[in-house]
Amino acid sequence: AAIRKVDEMTKTQMARKNLEYMQLFTQELLEDESLARRVPKGASIYFIPDNDPELAAANRKLAHQARKQGKKVVLVRIQLIPKTTYVPRLTVERATAA
Repeated sequence: AAIRKVDEMTKTQMARKNLEYMQLFTQELLEDESLARRVPKGASIYFIPDNDPELAAANRKLAHQARKQGKKVVLVRIQLIPKTTYVPRLTVERATAA
């Protein structure tokens, strides 16, 4: 079922969601330089949001394809942590397998 859902997600929807996560990630990079040190130069970044399994599956598939092409790949897991409002927690993880 997950594969069918990935196919149902349009490229436009994926791009919009990934852009939102990139904005969050960029903000976190500015606030915490240790995140930047965990991303190798020239690496492709793929977001794996806990709250969006469809996008996570699609991004894992893209990361796997990029890795097969010899590209450096970094997965960034995104968790929404309850506080007064939801605040994203981003964790940079090196991918060994998508």
